[in-house]
Amino acid sequence: MKERSPIKITSDRFLEGQPRVHYEDLDSVDNEYDGESVWHREGTPFSGIAWEELRGHLTEDSMRNGVQHGRCVRFHANGQMAFDGNYRNGMGDGDHYEWYDSGVLKSLARHDPPSWSAAHRLEYNETGSLVKEVDERDGSWRLRHWYANGALLYDGTHEVTTIHAPDGSLAIRETGDRVMEFRDEVLFQHAAGMLEMQLGLVENPVWAWLHARLDEGKSKAKQLLFDLTDHPIIDVAETAIFIIGHRRYREATELIQRLTHSTRRKPPDAGGFMGTTAELAETVLVELTAPEEELEDRLAELEQLQEEREDQRWAEEQEALLREQRTWPETTAHHRRALIGETTIRTGDQILTDQFVSRSCNHVHVYQYKVNGATYRAVVTTDDPSAAESITIRYCPTNPEEYVVN
Repeated sequence: MKERSPIKITSDRFLEGQPRVHYEDLDSVDNEYDGESVWHREGTPFSGIAWEELRGHLTEDSMRNGVQHGRCVRFHANGQMAFDGNYRNGMGDGDHYEWYDSGVLKSLARHDPPSWSAAHRLEYNETGSLVKEVDERDGSWRLRHWYANGALLYDGTHEVTTIHAPDGSLAIRETGDRVMEFRDEVLFQHAAGMLEMQLGLVENPVWAWLHARLDEGKSKAKQLLFDLTDHPIIDVAETAIFIIGHRRYREATELIQRLTHSTRRKPPDAGGFMGTTAELAETVLVELTAPEEELEDRLAELEQLQEEREDQRWAEEQEALLREQRTWPETTAHHRRALIGETTIRTGDQILTDQFVSRSCNHVHVYQYKVNGATYRAVVTTDDPSAAESITIRYCPTNPEEYVVN
């Protein structure tokens, strides 16, 4: 696949062609044969350029008979190209490119021949380093992930999977019959760094290895578990805390006690609330210290206390949010479209669907407002089919897509 530089748009449109119609003037109709959506204009499958601008992001799609056909592009709010690819009768055709708003390549996917999903896909991080490859060409399958330093993390096929440490050392090997081989010397040294990648394909085997070594009573495994309670990834730290409670490692009582105090949002004497890690540690502390005959009652009491604490936290956060929203600037949003019943409107990055109907509202009114030249949407759900031509809203100055209706 050939890499290339993105284009930066300098006008309000990129693709040439007629007719040029906004997506909100089209209707999405499910095809009765395969369930795929077909865009209609006045009851007829649309051919032309369908476009929209939302939050400064421009989308332009070439259409034929209601589906993408030809070149389709997306642009970031700063004008930098976000996506460029061709389609044939709704299916990807050839190379599809994605870029970050910095202009760095985000992904490169090949659809050859035209297909719904790419046979070969490469993904990059924001510094341009390759971090993932999916290769399904010629009927095969291979998935690879890399660390940010370029070292191979995961390499999987139908026959064998290998998982590596950040220094490139082989840590885990799994064959097609699900038999795992662990390299203890590598895992004891690098398990924390491997878990930092937050990849389930790696996390699950690493935790399985640690459980196996804990079952064998290895003190080194227990010390690693205790160390992981201070891991920078919250999910890893909380998993380690949970395992300590589940296995009743009472020698960790002092450690868990410290964790109930170390992750408060604000000082306790200032009315602060515990974070989720501290509350989990609070639960585990009861599991480690309560007599067996009192454990169930003590846990039930703590659960009630934590629920009351959460209610109070939510109320205070809502009050603080309302105070902040009263300071947001006002603007006028103009009525754009009404949706009735289970009507669905699909746009480049937003779907308004039966999530609104589930609120027992039969009508959804879509309004538009502009901030610094970019278009945003405000949605009002109601049982009233009529809508005001305009409404006043307040929007968040740092994130204008957040709004409240006055």
